[in-house]
Amino acid sequence: MLDSKPNSKTVSRRTVAKTAAWAAPAIALSAASPAFATSTENKVAMILFDEPSYDVPAPGIITITGTLVPITGQKVPADIEFGRTFPGATGWYASQPVVSGNTFTMTLQAFANATPGATLKLSSSNYPAYTPGTTTVNPIGAPVPVASGEINFDHELYLLPRDGEVEISGVLVPADGTSVPAGIALVADVARADYAVSQQPVVTGDTFTMKVRNVTSTTMPIQLSVQSSNYPSYTAATTQLSLNAPGVIEAGYGMLPIANTWVASTSAATAGRDKAVRWFHPAASTPLIVTAAMLGKAWLDLRVSLQAHSTFTDNFKTAPFKVPAYSGAFPDSFPDLAVRTEANVISLTVNGVAQQVGHGIGLRLGASTISGPGLVGGSAQPLVPFWPSRDSFGNATTDGNVYAFLPASLPKGSVGKVEIVTTVARPDGAVTKIGFVVDYWYK
Repeated sequence: MLDSKPNSKTVSRRTVAKTAAWAAPAIALSAASPAFATSTENKVAMILFDEPSYDVPAPGIITITGTLVPITGQKVPADIEFGRTFPGATGWYASQPVVSGNTFTMTLQAFANATPGATLKLSSSNYPAYTPGTTTVNPIGAPVPVASGEINFDHELYLLPRDGEVEISGVLVPADGTSVPAGIALVADVARADYAVSQQPVVTGDTFTMKVRNVTSTTMPIQLSVQSSNYPSYTAATTQLSLNAPGVIEAGYGMLPIANTWVASTSAATAGRDKAVRWFHPAASTPLIVTAAMLGKAWLDLRVSLQAHSTFTDNFKTAPFKVPAYSGAFPDSFPDLAVRTEANVISLTVNGVAQQVGHGIGLRLGASTISGPGLVGGSAQPLVPFWPSRDSFGNATTDGNVYAFLPASLPKGSVGKVEIVTTVARPDGAVTKIGFVVDYWYK
């Protein structure tokens, strides 16, 4: 799934629901905390909630407040951005906070299946020196009784990659005082032929998994349903399937190059071969002219950024190609994501004579370097603004070690065309791709 929204359908609190807890980054309003009015010096910047814990009606919403404490002599940055997570918890949502001076206000929502004793963590994605703030959140109110068994999907919307297959999961909620039948069988069906059920639901305890594949390129939402063939008293579940846009890891979370050398490809002439890739090409006129001084050195910055908020612009100061549906540098339900970057030489000639493609491109990702076509791996972590954020050895990447280069062995007079694709893989198997296509001439 390349996007998922939490299913707010009521389930028993005793159910271990797998619904993603959504937290959108925060910014906020309020008055300065008197606790710091007499402080003479703050050596560490901090994010503080006004209360150590909050009780929230389940389901229900409350407003919470806090304080941003800068280092003495400094001010709270005007462009501070936030990420919000509920580690290990489900059924919670925190709105985008609003900042006013040194204080913030945000709303906190508990769904019927909210995890008791959860921790809300608020941290800054672009000013990591601010110590994250945490508070404990508890749902209050009696669980809603379940009169008959229910089948629930973990999400109410799944966005699939073009021609891709993803795993979809859900939970079985037995009627109060009963348990899930050991022999319950589930059957899945899609409303149109645009998608196909490639693996029928497999039940394990009170959960199920299945697989769906995209067949055609329609973006129209299609209904997917699951029902029990031998226990019809279990209420059937429905969810929506839709095709995800290339380069989007989650609805509203699209990848863009951070270097100002790239612009989005708007025609087949400037795009690469794979239609499932969000393609970019150099902003300068092509082919790019290569000189001897450029060989073996950083040539093209390949890092990408996830759209962080609705006012985000790329490095060309233009609006993002997709307006975010959610705020946030990273969906809080994600763990680290696998990232791989692959380079291919489409053509390499000198005076019309084909050359060995191994001379045509090179890649560096942290401590990993290759010359010639191939791939390098890494990972992306929550709240890190640029991807990949770690190399295959676990080392943090830097401004100067994620790039493409042209090997020193590149023959004089070479005319080349290369494609470089970065693929981000989610834990559920879904992937999204952003690519760079370049024509060059070594004069």
